[in-house]
Amino acid sequence: MKKKLAITVFILFILCFPLMLIKNNTSNVYVSNTEIESAIRKHYGDVEVSIKSVADIENKKLVLGLINDAKLLKAEFESRDKKNYSFVSLASGTSKPYRSDILETSQGSYLVVMGINYDMRIKNILVDLGRLNNGQYIGKYEELLKVPQKEFYIVYKKLDGSDTIKYGINQMILKDAQNKDITKKIKEMYKCK
Repeated sequence: MKKKLAITVFILFILCFPLMLIKNNTSNVYVSNTEIESAIRKHYGDVEVSIKSVADIENKKLVLGLINDAKLLKAEFESRDKKNYSFVSLASGTSKPYRSDILETSQGSYLVVMGINYDMRIKNILVDLGRLNNGQYIGKYEELLKVPQKEFYIVYKKLDGSDTIKYGINQMILKDAQNKDITKKIKEMYKCK
């Protein structure tokens, strides 16, 4: 009885709260959307997975999708030959309609933002980055990313190629066509879904 209760609580925890799974696995190969969806289902169980956007960045493949048409999903795959990809990480559940990250690839660092563009309102994203050089803070750095007029988007930009410079995302501002800050409005739209 206690074992069944523990299993039930664990399953409810996985379904109800944000979940971050990280796993390295070089033996599994994923190429098509069907294979990617299958890899994601292995971690979440019997859920509906729908892939909304895919981006190939150097030796990485980023996948933006939805779980059960509700939870935002980000999956990362890595390749040594740009043909066969192995699963690297999976993240879902967020209070925001976007995910942002500094992606490390074989060719350097990339600023990546992916998410939902409700009613095609988002035109640009202003990202405030902090920069470190050998562990010392060297100031702010802003990057403007243009968002395609699609419901689901992945945008990215290569950052300074120096091995000693590291970046951290401080803040993101979503902008409309009139360059107004619509971050709060977009977050409210996401919470209502």
